[in-house]
Amino acid sequence: MNPELRRVISSPLCESKTRFIAPVTVSLRKVFGAHETEDIILCDAPGVGNTTGPEIDVANGVGVIEALKQFNSVKLLVLHICRSLGDKGQGIQKLAQLLIKMVNNIEYKLDSIFYAFTKYPPETNIYGLLLNIKKLKVDMDLTLQDGNTFVKVLSDMIVKTKGGVHKIDHIKGDRGVLIEQLRDLP
Repeated sequence: MNPELRRVISSPLCESKTRFIAPVTVSLRKVFGAHETEDIILCDAPGVGNTTGPEIDVANGVGVIEALKQFNSVKLLVLHICRSLGDKGQGIQKLAQLLIKMVNNIEYKLDSIFYAFTKYPPETNIYGLLLNIKKLKVDMDLTLQDGNTFVKVLSDMIVKTKGGVHKIDHIKGDRGVLIEQLRDLP
């Protein structure tokens, strides 16, 4: 087992355990075989509202942004947890707004984002949920026009989930599939 994983804590409960950025180096050789020579670094980071208060949220946000600036290539795995969905998709809306705040000129970097979902019931149609958010939030609000960054991020999520979504299964999931999809991003 990778010793760096000791810093990454997950919980089956409805609570976040991540309190600070936890980088984990993954040897692609160990995932895909001897022909792979590269390593990638995955960073677990707390989401907004998942820490002990707003001051910690701000500090972690600054920490994430500063960490991102240190790398030549950054690909984002945006993970959404079912419990934070909300009655009318407010969780997805908050997630899109967070991405807009974290990534400067995000509309030009959408190709480097991979969306994954976890703790959703198997029968959940995430693509349908996203379309419903667009219908209820965007189509009914004349102030949200095509040039709006929120609309661009939401539209990107819709396009990328149309053919199916990546639902992370913490028990039976195949790490290789997710890592390969991340690696293949531009």
